[in-house]
Amino acid sequence: LDQSQLDELMLGNQLSPGPYVFASVSDNGPGFDPSISTKVFDPFFTTKQTGRGLGLATVLGIVEQHGGAIDVDSVPGHGTCFTLYFPQAEIQQNGSPRDSTTIPSSIPCGQRILVVDDHNFVRQSIRKNFESEGCEVAIAESGQSAIEMIRQEKFDYVLLDLIMPGLSGLGTYRLIREFDQETPVCFMTGFAANSEIEKVVRIDPSAKLIRKPFQRHELIRLVANSNETGV
Repeated sequence: LDQSQLDELMLGNQLSPGPYVFASVSDNGPGFDPSISTKVFDPFFTTKQTGRGLGLATVLGIVEQHGGAIDVDSVPGHGTCFTLYFPQAEIQQNGSPRDSTTIPSSIPCGQRILVVDDHNFVRQSIRKNFESEGCEVAIAESGQSAIEMIRQEKFDYVLLDLIMPGLSGLGTYRLIREFDQETPVCFMTGFAANSEIEKVVRIDPSAKLIRKPFQRHELIRLVANSNETGV
């Protein structure tokens, strides 16, 4: 893709010309008017009933995290096609993708970590990862539950989902900081970071942001580094 082609894609102006791989998904449904094509990725934007509108916002966040771009082509009455572009991986001589992953620093055994997420699969997956590192892990399915637990117990690290029903991750963070200014907090989200979260991460050195989907070593390294730097 050259620069002119990239400039026509969602997120494309952030990328550099070069070889890309792509995957297209299309349907023969009702399609939608071109006037809303730039809105379909907005969180909670939907042409259907209330409570929908997070799917494409999540897609946008994942594609951006992996350095990709999106093309949307929809014709009312004739269906829609989404095409996802990703930079071609650099391949080593042995045929394997070049891996720049560094071995994560170790987490002090016995660290107490609180995982807050409204999806049980996410909670349990993260729990297993940290327990395999010798950590003690507690889980909460809502922001309110997390607040109650933090008032009663001391945790070394809090992993906090950003988008949750009821009390959001940002709202939970603000309540935590009313009585606890020190415990490191990491927001987890599949969406593009908004200005409020960026401001929190900028002014609070003990607050971090990690984008879903993340790999195990990224999460482990994040918590390990907070111990090494004394955050």
